[in-house]
Amino acid sequence: MKLSVTGRIRLLNATLSLVILVSLLVLAQVRIRAVLYGAVDRTIRDQAQRFGEPRRDDPRHPEPPHDRRDFFGHHEPPRLDFGTIALLPPRRFERGSNTTHEDKPAWSVSGLAAARQTGEDLREDTTADGEKIHVFSRQTPEGIIQTAASTVPTEAALAEIGQALTLLAFPLALLSAFLGALFTDIALAPVGKLARSAAALDPSNLAARLPAPGGSDTFDSLVTTLNGMLGRIEAAFDRQKRFAADASHELRTPLAVIKASTSFLLEQPESLSGMAQRTLTRVDKTTDRATRLITDLLFLARSENEGLPFRPQEIMVAELLDEVLADAQLTAAVPHAPLQRICPDDLVVSLDPDLMHRLLLNLVENALRYTPAEGSVTVTAASDGFTVNDTGVGIPAEALVRLGEPFFRPDESRARTQGGAGLGLAICKSIAAAHGGTLEIQSEEGVGTTVVVKIA
Repeated sequence: MKLSVTGRIRLLNATLSLVILVSLLVLAQVRIRAVLYGAVDRTIRDQAQRFGEPRRDDPRHPEPPHDRRDFFGHHEPPRLDFGTIALLPPRRFERGSNTTHEDKPAWSVSGLAAARQTGEDLREDTTADGEKIHVFSRQTPEGIIQTAASTVPTEAALAEIGQALTLLAFPLALLSAFLGALFTDIALAPVGKLARSAAALDPSNLAARLPAPGGSDTFDSLVTTLNGMLGRIEAAFDRQKRFAADASHELRTPLAVIKASTSFLLEQPESLSGMAQRTLTRVDKTTDRATRLITDLLFLARSENEGLPFRPQEIMVAELLDEVLADAQLTAAVPHAPLQRICPDDLVVSLDPDLMHRLLLNLVENALRYTPAEGSVTVTAASDGFTVNDTGVGIPAEALVRLGEPFFRPDESRARTQGGAGLGLAICKSIAAAHGGTLEIQSEEGVGTTVVVKIA
């Protein structure tokens, strides 16, 4: 499954947040370990310093006030604010000896040797029981003082802290993933706004432009590029519209001359040979088709450029439908499917009668063209619009989305035999739009087609 761009950015942000979180937890654990072991080392250093001070029975060094000492007169080790440090009893060694007066061995023999050479030494060692300890050895005028502390409590505290951090990592990971997705949406908000603005652009108003988010960044550059592209598209469409309108207007005159000439000659068949008559008849019919095509093109061009001349008035809808059905029967093949209207006789609606007559006639002729004689075509009228329903061959589902595009025909081979240039539904949509309404088509192959015209 391929992730979308937004999904990839969210995953990247979540992964980045998780890496930072794990790094912070690791650094926190390392720092806590350093702090705890630093406290252990400072404690045994301080213990060695206090243990090395003169005894309280020495008159040359009076006891400092408020100083805590143990039973033997030595300074007690200080207490820390966190944890428990397992201090081991300090030991004093004479010069050159590795045992105390009580024959107790040194906590670290190597530490003693190092202290005799450098003055003091701090190292990690082990006891005879295999217990890890930190040992500090310090040389004094009276000998070597060695203090030590077990690391077992410190390791236990670190284990608890590590467990707590591990348990904390899961909810923090979920939080980081959520925040990563949230920050992604916040960061991509200008893109979403741009997409909504682009989707809201009206195809009939190519002069509209996308709003610049501001900031002179990549998004601004993208909007500038898109607006430039829209400007070029607008100019191209304007040229196309002007060409269609101008060409349609200019072609009407020569077609009218051709039509008048062929009609005049066909009115005098006795002066024509058989071949000339057949040729002129074909030219006359072809001229009629070309005239209809040019008229439709000019109609569409005017609807897109100037808008249709909309002249609404109150009309009796039943009378309009009767005229439409009568005109449709004149051009329909014989035999054709029966026509039926469903409309209250007293229904009155405000609309442009000429435009609506053209729309309904176009829809009914299409329905008759693709409905067999044993089928039916029904026109239903209401105060908010019209419905034309047939039981014809239907329209393929993949063609429904393109119906209404100029020159689009669902079946090219059938269109060539049954006529039509693919402009009828485009004209119907423009007429419906002129009435403030819409035109929707529903169809199923082998079942029929329903066209719903809504008017404001």
